[in-house]
Amino acid sequence: MQQNMNIFQDKKIGIWGFGVVGLSALTYFDQQQVQQIEILDTKKITLPATKNHVFATIQTDASILNFLHSNDYILASPGIKLHNYQNFAYKFINELDLIYHKTHYKTVAITGTVGKTSITHLLEKILQYKYPDSIAAGNIGHAMLNLISEKNNHQSTDLRFLILELSSFQLQPIQKFAPDLAIMTNFFTNHLDHHLSVQEYFDAKCNIFKFQNNEQQALIPLNDDCTDIIMQNAPHKKSCNLFFATRPSQKDIEKYQDHTIYYDYDNKIHRIKNNLDEEIFDCDTLPASLTFAINWVIIVAASDILQIPLSIISLATQPIALPDHRLQKINISWNGSTFYNDSKSTVWQATLQAVTSIKNDQPIKLFLGGLSKGADRTPLMQALQNHAIEIYAFGKEAEQIGQLCAQFNIKYQIHATLDASFAACMKSLQSPHNILFSPGGSSFDLFADYKARGHYFTQLVENFCNKKSL
Repeated sequence: MQQNMNIFQDKKIGIWGFGVVGLSALTYFDQQQVQQIEILDTKKITLPATKNHVFATIQTDASILNFLHSNDYILASPGIKLHNYQNFAYKFINELDLIYHKTHYKTVAITGTVGKTSITHLLEKILQYKYPDSIAAGNIGHAMLNLISEKNNHQSTDLRFLILELSSFQLQPIQKFAPDLAIMTNFFTNHLDHHLSVQEYFDAKCNIFKFQNNEQQALIPLNDDCTDIIMQNAPHKKSCNLFFATRPSQKDIEKYQDHTIYYDYDNKIHRIKNNLDEEIFDCDTLPASLTFAINWVIIVAASDILQIPLSIISLATQPIALPDHRLQKINISWNGSTFYNDSKSTVWQATLQAVTSIKNDQPIKLFLGGLSKGADRTPLMQALQNHAIEIYAFGKEAEQIGQLCAQFNIKYQIHATLDASFAACMKSLQSPHNILFSPGGSSFDLFADYKARGHYFTQLVENFCNKKSL
């Protein structure tokens, strides 16, 4: 949707946080005829050259209140907690509502607890194969506001897609944003260090559907836990398409007969529409182990909804690999053991998905750590007790992980650091294993982000194997 918005003319703009989003917001607002721009951040920053009057303020309790009072509009970076500042809610604006009014793209928005990065990456490649100007943004790819800056938002008569990976932080404040296709990959408890409750987290995710009209589409998971609840949050339920990992029950087929259902059976993806069950895609044509099977169901379903020829999927994905740190096989082995870097795993459900995706019969040595963000890891341990597995717990919550391992009779070791855990693992390695680094928690107890954590693990592996080979 494109609409001229001149509401910022001669206004005071506040930008709270000066990371990727804050910098892109400065670029965007500096092109508007604003009175001034104030940047609030916890650290001293160096400002780029600008056309408008721009100044920075160090964040303190007092400066936050002055910042909120003195600016007409405020754009806060995702992740900044605004619960205590609802008296100023009328001033808050967000990047999703801004791009909704300005972009020339058809929009595909993807959220969920697990899988959204891989799906966003692969959908971008598939859509670019047919529509080369398509682009990914949000949590992956470009900063969203950069796409609507004057120098980048050129007029185009060609169809192109904007594929957005969106977090609950980004979706929570929206008031207008409505994608042409909204996808929720799944929902698991997460981010309770930010959201006040599981319900608040769920409601934020469901905002992806909240403002859609009856011409826009939704793609949601079919399961007993949340399908009906999600559909209650989608205002136009007839536009909801469903996906499932395996063939749904006859009861579900009858219950949702007014909707299109996609599912995987024997590595073939089927579509049930108007009571007709049809095989539409053969996953054997895809690169081996490129991503998890359920992700392909979502990708094929999205392509079908967007009327992309499904034959393109195999062509578009043959020369590419997923981004690093997603069940990434490290190109080195040690005495028959294989190493996997799955540092992107920041929730326990992703770890379980990684464990069950390793198909060989070798036992697993699993590194667990990071911050749980209020989530309960008990279901993970319940599932892992049936696997040939040993756990190496590291970091701030290692003791908690160890206690759960003991409760479910899983062999484990506890270490303060990843270095110590890795050294202990390699010392105990007497036969070929799958060495899986899939922490199941956020990285911030020991590392700057999951990428730094994954790079560090990969370096540990390479240093060990190269040293032993000398």
